[in-house]
Amino acid sequence: MSDGKLKYIHTADCHLDSPMNSFRGVGGPMERTASDCQRESIRTIIGKCMEEKVDFLLIAGDLYDSDQKNLRTQIELNVLFRSLETAGIEVYIAAGNHDNLADSMGGNELRPPGNVHVFSGEKPEIIEHKRDGKTVARIVGMSFSRRDVLENIASMYPRKDDDLFTIGVLHTALTGTRGEHASYAPCSLNELLEKGYDYWALGHIHKREIVNERPPVVYPGCPQARRRRETGEMTAALVRAGAGGVEIEHFPTGVLFMTDVTVDITGVGVNMYAELAGRIHDEIESVKRTLDAYVEGVAVRVRLSGEGPMHIIRIDPHIREEGCDFLEYVSKGFGDPDGDSKPHVWIREIDATECRPPRDEFDLDALRKENSLEGELVRLVDSIKKDRSKSGGLSSKLLFQQISGSSYKQDTALKRLFESRDNFNKIEIPGDELLDAALLLCLESLRRET
Repeated sequence: MSDGKLKYIHTADCHLDSPMNSFRGVGGPMERTASDCQRESIRTIIGKCMEEKVDFLLIAGDLYDSDQKNLRTQIELNVLFRSLETAGIEVYIAAGNHDNLADSMGGNELRPPGNVHVFSGEKPEIIEHKRDGKTVARIVGMSFSRRDVLENIASMYPRKDDDLFTIGVLHTALTGTRGEHASYAPCSLNELLEKGYDYWALGHIHKREIVNERPPVVYPGCPQARRRRETGEMTAALVRAGAGGVEIEHFPTGVLFMTDVTVDITGVGVNMYAELAGRIHDEIESVKRTLDAYVEGVAVRVRLSGEGPMHIIRIDPHIREEGCDFLEYVSKGFGDPDGDSKPHVWIREIDATECRPPRDEFDLDALRKENSLEGELVRLVDSIKKDRSKSGGLSSKLLFQQISGSSYKQDTALKRLFESRDNFNKIEIPGDELLDAALLLCLESLRRET
């Protein structure tokens, strides 16, 4: 390199050809973006390799999602790897649990170009990387020979015994299970540090993390989110190593962005669906303004919080005046899903489980004393809480008869609440929290209809 530094890119967990099941049926540009986003992320990484004129590309496991590799993907990946070969850039791959060597010998594999080296699954391999005939780095790596590698393969890696810049490539959960990831090839951070390497290129954990700074022990994160919990910017790591130490630059790679937004319902009045939808739109628009131009799609989970009468969405998201649920109502505000405007927005879920009714909305003590339908409701819930066997008694039947004989329309929340219990005597009785929520829903429905 002209600046004398070693320069490489570290990625992992690309999971090419992973089925994006939650996006099936969405239609339009969003579904097309989801179907191609993993391949687009690897195109971005290869493009960065070319732009930066790196020495090599490290892939620390799970390049593919399984042994069922799409032929189109293999062909395109080989074309991309050949472009690196032409530029004199090597590719070093340690297979992980998803693309382990045993499952990858099914006969549907295309032979990669000569610049691609896949590490052995029998023991750690040592590769001396040369530039202009001079060895500038040592790369030590080992692939998963099978899917379930539960032993500590890091213990097999040799210790560094000279001054040559040395990189360890390993697909591992480190100290056992980290979050929801399986405990494959577990080892401790101290075990890695004791090897004396200058950089550890790890894979398996999808969240970006620098586990240790000196020397760097790095999870680059997955380059493209696949699940709703994989929120935020997805990246790969561009690493520069020289006399001044190691510098790591995380660059964005994912064209499909997944995010959660939280919207407070406090202060939104009853039936003020347009106002609440406006708050949601504002939050999503603020997220869109932070995104780079390369992002093509945004999948959003909306979390509603706070206290207010609109907590009824938690139990009854239907808007009878609009003839649709609240999710569909909010989604209409983002225009034509087949339009050319980017990024496309898909609201995949509205989670209202954290919403609560106003604490002072109803005086339940006063209602208990009333000779009214509202009073009967409160007393019914009280009695069910004390004795679950009373849930199918006369009070519930009488209440249902009063509701059925009233002027309430067929599609009101109150009517549907009871009609959904085809035989109220036989259903499993919910817990106190759900009973309280149902009570408030009924009281609010009665208030709206009077």
